[in-house]
Amino acid sequence: MKKTFTITAVWFICLACAMGKTIKVPAGLKVEGTKLLWCSDAVSGDLVIPDGITEINRHAFMNCEELTSITIPNSVKTIGYEAFQDCRSLKTINIPKRVTVIEQGTFSDCRSLTTITVPSSVTSIGTEAFKGCKSLTSITIPNSVKTIGSRALYGCESLKSIAIPKKVTVIETGVFSGCKSLTSVTIPSSVTSIGQSAFSLCSALKSVTIQNGVKTIGLGAFDSCDSLTSVTIPSSVTSIGGQAFKYCESLTNITIPNSVTSIGDSAFSHCDSLTSITIPNSVTSIGRSVFFGCKSLTNITIPSSVTSIGDSAFSLCESLTNIAIPSSVTSIGDSAFHHCKSLTSIIIPQGVSSLGAESFRYCESLKSITLPSSLKAIGHGALFDCDALKDVSFQGTEKEWNSIYIETDEEYFLRGEKPLLTK
Repeated sequence: MKKTFTITAVWFICLACAMGKTIKVPAGLKVEGTKLLWCSDAVSGDLVIPDGITEINRHAFMNCEELTSITIPNSVKTIGYEAFQDCRSLKTINIPKRVTVIEQGTFSDCRSLTTITVPSSVTSIGTEAFKGCKSLTSITIPNSVKTIGSRALYGCESLKSIAIPKKVTVIETGVFSGCKSLTSVTIPSSVTSIGQSAFSLCSALKSVTIQNGVKTIGLGAFDSCDSLTSVTIPSSVTSIGGQAFKYCESLTNITIPNSVTSIGDSAFSHCDSLTSITIPNSVTSIGRSVFFGCKSLTNITIPSSVTSIGDSAFSLCESLTNIAIPSSVTSIGDSAFHHCKSLTSIIIPQGVSSLGAESFRYCESLKSITLPSSLKAIGHGALFDCDALKDVSFQGTEKEWNSIYIETDEEYFLRGEKPLLTK
């Protein structure tokens, strides 16, 4: 049977002395010298750690599920990693002003913790330090903090706002992922990199201000931020990672600066509300599935710097009525425009040597397509199920047409029709 200790009534005297005085230790705590080693998981209610303790051992209070309040004296300088992990009933705790580092997992899964203030003595917050603190509505992080570890606030579902300190240079992997109540965030100019999944699954996030200084936006950085309506990417950014804004279903517009040279695979896929976008002339390729499933996209400008359009790049862009492919493009990938059912005409420019498999399949409204004499290969089903297609012209001779490798039987490819030869 589990025994409950009454903290305020039962005391014993620690045999070791610290700072010239005897430390009185509540029942249920184990102390060695000035180091608090562990707390019995039978301890409940409010606990006051006695003055004179300078160090709290790693795992010291792990799984002390009945504690509701802990007061830590200012004599404490060090708190070990995962010291308060899984204190699920803990509502309040203070961090002493002599502590400089919040270690890995120190307060992880303290599900009842509602607010916490990090003192200005702290310079580093460790990996998963506050992970899973589902009731945490407010945390104050001072400008003394230089590093915030991976997943430090992961799954803090009630956190409504956060001020990122101005000395932080990297937002690590998953730091704010799953902060479902977070509505706005400003990324200071000190930050150079936004890490993988840094703000993913922040479903209430409506506003993001990225200040000039950020160079890279990582893989899935804002993935599934359902409420995000617009974002301005500063001119310091050179790279947008794969899936960076995937499933940002409310995103209506985004400005990509000329500094960006790389846009990763699926970067804007399933941005259902995105209506138009301009790709800067610093970008040389449109990767795999970059705009996959952007159902509201009606207009897009592809610059003359782009040489390739990747697999499924515009697949399921159901509202796209026209697109101008520049003469710089040499290849169009598999399913690149698959199911663009509002596309009515397309001119494939001179210079393109290959059309990928099913590249225009299910383009139900496509009536005309112009193919260049530079074409050397057409993948399987490139024009399958284009039921409205009547006008296919080829800017070359019959000999050049006959030399093209067509992966599907030619008669099925054009439903028994020959293309109109322009030479």
